[in-house]
Amino acid sequence: MDKNLISGIINRMIIKDSIWKVSLAIFIAIAIYFVFVLELGINNSETSPTPTATPIADKSVNFNHVGNFHMSDPKLKPNEFYLIYETPGSPAMSVRLYFDTKTMCQDPISIESCPRPVFPDGARITVQGTQIKNYVIVKKIIID
Repeated sequence: MDKNLISGIINRMIIKDSIWKVSLAIFIAIAIYFVFVLELGINNSETSPTPTATPIADKSVNFNHVGNFHMSDPKLKPNEFYLIYETPGSPAMSVRLYFDTKTMCQDPISIESCPRPVFPDGARITVQGTQIKNYVIVKKIIID
C-alpha cells in the first residue's frame, strides 16, 4: 500500500473522530442547559412567581408591627433606626431597630439579607423580630 493512501485514511479517521467528539460535547452542553432552564426553573421570565410574605416560624419573634421607618429623627437618638407604629387605643409609638447579619428584607420582587436598611426614610414596612425592652432585634422586614 502506498504511504499517501495510508496517511489519507488515517487523517480522515482523525477528522471523523474529532467531529464526533465535538458533536458529543455540544449535545451535552445543550442537555445541561435544558436541565437548568426547564427542570430547575432558573429563568427570569415574567411568569416566575413573585415571593409572598411568609410568617417566621421562629418562636423568639414577639414583635410584628406595621409602621414607618425613620432614621435620625431630631426627637430621637441620631444615627439610629426606628419604627413609628400605632396600636389600637394608644398614641403613636416608636421602637429602636437593630439590624444584624441574619436580618432579611423582602420586597415584592425578592428577599435577601440586609444587615443595614436598604429602603428610604419614611418607607412603610412590617417589622418582625424579638423585642427586648425598648428595641427590636430585626429578623425580617417586609417592604410594603
